[in-house]
Amino acid sequence: MVGTPWDARTYDLSSQPQQAWASEVLTRLEGIARDATVLDVGCGTGRVTEALLALVPQGRVLAMDASADMVALARSRLGDRAEVWCEDVLQLDLDEPVDAIVSTATLHWITDHDRLWARLAQALRPGGVFAFPIGAPPPIASRWYWALLGFDLAMRVRNAVRRPPFVMYYRTCPLQALRADLAASRFAVTTVPLTALGQRADGSPRFRLVLARA
Repeated sequence: MVGTPWDARTYDLSSQPQQAWASEVLTRLEGIARDATVLDVGCGTGRVTEALLALVPQGRVLAMDASADMVALARSRLGDRAEVWCEDVLQLDLDEPVDAIVSTATLHWITDHDRLWARLAQALRPGGVFAFPIGAPPPIASRWYWALLGFDLAMRVRNAVRRPPFVMYYRTCPLQALRADLAASRFAVTTVPLTALGQRADGSPRFRLVLARA
């Protein structure tokens, strides 16, 4: 994962879609103890982290992001209510494992998923859960399929010839491949439809929540 440059305040003002995804994810995190320790991966400016604080009022909330600007704004928002630091998730090495990991808009910034799953599996206690939303891929006959394919190809060409790279690929997380990769890292995977985030023309959900248990 690359610490892509960000204007944190601009992102903070335009992050309503990410907040909507996060709200749906958090309402479905059943069984998380009120005194649990939870890690927010890719915390951005801390808005989702703030919602996590209400989920574990007697617990402990950790938050990390690869962008120093994002972390600075998150620290300003959260104060001493959460432990926030700047780090590439592929370098994650916690002193103690956590009960849950939440990541609501991060996976398309990461290309090395094998290392990612290994790091997160190491960070979770036995029985812990990694929760994240994933979008359904558009049908191959739709213009959105070809638009996303073109965007990803353009990003790969751009990153091959310009530095620093701006890593953002939207076709890196197909559900079937994710299931196989997570299973290979010894996660037990279930999914929950996030129907409040919309449906496709065939009635299937546009987004699902992936619950990967260690």
